[in-house]
Amino acid sequence: MNVFIRTSVLTLLLANSLLLTAWAAAPDPSNYGYEQKIEVPNGSIGELAKIILPPQLVQSIKPDLSNVQIVNQANEPVPFRAFTGKSGKYLGDLVRIKEVSSKKEGNPLFLSDNDPLTVYSFDKKVDGRNPAWVLFDFSRPVPLNRISLHTPTDRQTIRTFSVDAGLTLDSLKPVKSRDVLSQNTDFFTPVTAQYLRINFWGPQISIWDINFFVSPEVELSFIPQEGEQYRLLYGNPDLKSIRYTDRSNSPFSADWIGSLGKRTLNPLLIEDVDQDGIDNELDNCVFNENKKQLDQDLDGIGDDCDNAPENKNYNQIDTDRDGLGDLVDNCKLRQNIDQKDKDKDGYGDECDMADGTKFELTNKTKPYFLYGILAVLIFGILGLFLSQTFSKKK
Repeated sequence: MNVFIRTSVLTLLLANSLLLTAWAAAPDPSNYGYEQKIEVPNGSIGELAKIILPPQLVQSIKPDLSNVQIVNQANEPVPFRAFTGKSGKYLGDLVRIKEVSSKKEGNPLFLSDNDPLTVYSFDKKVDGRNPAWVLFDFSRPVPLNRISLHTPTDRQTIRTFSVDAGLTLDSLKPVKSRDVLSQNTDFFTPVTAQYLRINFWGPQISIWDINFFVSPEVELSFIPQEGEQYRLLYGNPDLKSIRYTDRSNSPFSADWIGSLGKRTLNPLLIEDVDQDGIDNELDNCVFNENKKQLDQDLDGIGDDCDNAPENKNYNQIDTDRDGLGDLVDNCKLRQNIDQKDKDKDGYGDECDMADGTKFELTNKTKPYFLYGILAVLIFGILGLFLSQTFSKKK
């Protein structure tokens, strides 16, 4: 890490730690529902540390981060910085084309330029019986929840495709088995990856664009001290206490990336926190009073706190945070609690023409669109002029 940036970050965190005494008292650790131990590697003491929260954990944290904090073994609050990524975000600038299997027409950059006027074609003569493929590098690990493929309708010759992903090039493994081509591929359990390869089979592979969307991202950075042990506490939706010292919409650099232990109920949690007469360890909705413990889909999550009560939904992923699990949401990237779907095509009205749509005009495509209209007008006027000229001569 750049020495100046690292020194500035360390100074900021240390200065903010002194401000803790001026804050309102931190919530008692017994108010948090869950805990996970933070593994601190040897040699990282005094260095800037970062933990990347997995998508399933993020679902238990409020968007404003008011129900999460880091504590030491004495249950004292530890100052931390937070990065939060936008829910359902289109990756855009993060996408890099690392390699393609072949080229017949176009620039590989066309595969991710979000421009409907460009197309990339693979060379079947080079690929032979093997699939055509493109390898992407996202620059850092991201939690993918959707891949959108856009192909020219006049040469739709892609028959099947598959997807491999991994944190390193050596760890690529199948995350989507070979299947018939579809525009949107959704991962109901987000795939965390930095590298992704899409394989295509067919007599001629031509593609307009490949777009990627991610689940909400949360990263926390702090400075571990000598002899300290740390835990992440989170999960009570009623808490309203901001504990971070700084929040950014861009990821922080760090000297090391830590790992989290297994999620468990916080042993300090108030007994029967929802006061429904059922112990926390047995309650299928820890923070929702539900004496009847109804669970119609038998996924272990009570109907009163299940975002898809009629469908087994163990991870409870809700990308747009509208209270409806991705498993049942007809607009998983846009909030639409009413789920209106006027044309009954399975896509909610909120996203029917915008959610991952290829033909949305951008700053890049608007000029071409206007040029096209202008060209039509010019040729129309020219045609009318020539028509009248020839008529007069006759």
